[in-house]
Amino acid sequence: MVPRALPSRPRLRLPRGRAADAALAGAVLVLVAVGSLRSLIGDREESWEATALGWALLVAACAALYVCRRHPVPTAAFVLAATIAYYLVSAYDGPLMVAFVIALYTVAAGAGSARRSSWPHSVCCSPEPARCSATTTSTASPCS
Repeated sequence: MVPRALPSRPRLRLPRGRAADAALAGAVLVLVAVGSLRSLIGDREESWEATALGWALLVAACAALYVCRRHPVPTAAFVLAATIAYYLVSAYDGPLMVAFVIALYTVAAGAGSARRSSWPHSVCCSPEPARCSATTTSTASPCS
């Protein structure tokens, strides 16, 4: 008797591309919004105008993560500015710093891949001949 193969279960696929960017921005927004609900519930520590401005900064910083992979440095600068403004304006401490940490990680991840791809050229094409001869064993120049 030949054993039957079990039916395969459909695999869960993680989003890619812009869908992954939207999922990341949405997940961070949910996390930050849940952590900042104290500004809407309970006793007031600030005016409603300050609360509305704080929430606008919170949403803008999280929404900027949608373009973080395509434009990491300007996005990180914007998220940093929005985070600083949020903490200066709001009397409540929400977890908005998470958005900046993710933006900063994206900058570092992009810089790391660019650094790895240009590493031999930047090391061996320096004006100091000692650096190039110390890193290569052949007499041919890797810069050509």
